[in-house]
Amino acid sequence: MTMNSTRAFRSIFIVMSLLLMAGCTIVRHDEETRKSGDSLSIYFDTGEFDAAVFVDSVWEDKVLPRIREKAVEAETLFTKLKEQPREAVESFGYRIEVTAPFNFMVKGRAAILAVNTESSASTISLSLSGPDGNPVMIQIGPVLKGTAIRDSMDFINFEDFTNQLEFANVSREMNNRVKADVLDGFNRDVPPGTDISFTGAFQWVEGRGVVITPVELKVGE
Repeated sequence: MTMNSTRAFRSIFIVMSLLLMAGCTIVRHDEETRKSGDSLSIYFDTGEFDAAVFVDSVWEDKVLPRIREKAVEAETLFTKLKEQPREAVESFGYRIEVTAPFNFMVKGRAAILAVNTESSASTISLSLSGPDGNPVMIQIGPVLKGTAIRDSMDFINFEDFTNQLEFANVSREMNNRVKADVLDGFNRDVPPGTDISFTGAFQWVEGRGVVITPVELKVGE
C-alpha cells in the first residue's frame, strides 16, 4: 500500500468514526437502552465523579433541610391530589424537567397495617390512604427503588453532571444514605397497630399508589 493510499484510508476511518460518534446520544437513566434508526443510546462513566462524596457534602446542609421545610402534611396532600390534582402539583410538586413526573415531599403519622418483607424491596403499609384509595407505603429496603429524593432537590440538575451515569449514581448514593442513617436500625418485627411518624419524598403518577422513601422514620412517636 502506498503512502497516499494509507493516508486516504486513515482519513476515511476518522470520518466514519466521527459519524458513528455523532449518532450516539446520552439518555436519561429511566429510559430503555435501545437502538432507534442510526442512533445508539449508551451509558458511560468517566470514573472522575464520586457520588458518595457529593451526597455527603449536601445531605445535612441541603437535602434534609429542604425536605423538612417543604414536606406537606400527608392527609392534606393526599386529599388535594385526589380532589384537585392540578392545584396540588402547582402548590406542592417539583419535577426536574417538564416531561418528568412530579415529586412531593411529605410528612405524617399513621398506624402500621403490615410490614411486607416478602421481597428485598420491603415496605410498610400504613393506615393512611393515598389519592388512589390504597394504603400508603414506606420503603424499608434493603432495596430502595426510585429517584424521588434526588428529583425533589431544586439544586440538582442533570446538566451539572458530566454524564447520565453520574446523575444516576447521585440517586443511588442518596438511597444508600437512607439505608445507613434511617433503615439499618429499623425493627422489622414492629407489630401492626404501632404508630409511626415519617418524613420523606415520593414520585407521583396519577392513579398509582404512593410509595415514600423516608429520610426520617420514628416508631411510636
